[in-house]
Amino acid sequence: MIAYLKGKLAHAQAGYIIIDVGGIGYKVQAPLSLQDSLPPRGGEIMLYTHLVVREDGFYLYGFQEQSELESFFTGDRQENSGKNNTRVKRQGATGRC
Repeated sequence: MIAYLKGKLAHAQAGYIIIDVGGIGYKVQAPLSLQDSLPPRGGEIMLYTHLVVREDGFYLYGFQEQSELESFFTGDRQENSGKNNTRVKRQGATGRC
């Protein structure tokens, strides 16, 4: 499990960002609300993460606050995968890598 990522912002786009951690770029699905608080490109960023493994791929979701991650994780255990992915998409994550 990847608990969090801390590195430099390499790229940002609606629904996801790429964080450079030691020369490796991690594509992280992120809510649109995160876009307003991102550092400039090359700036330091830390996100709490949750890895979702599905038949069609591995998806790394990132949240700025631990409480957001806990809400996502609790929802993931309580709801089926389809409903949970719909909830995240409404928050702005694409659900696709």
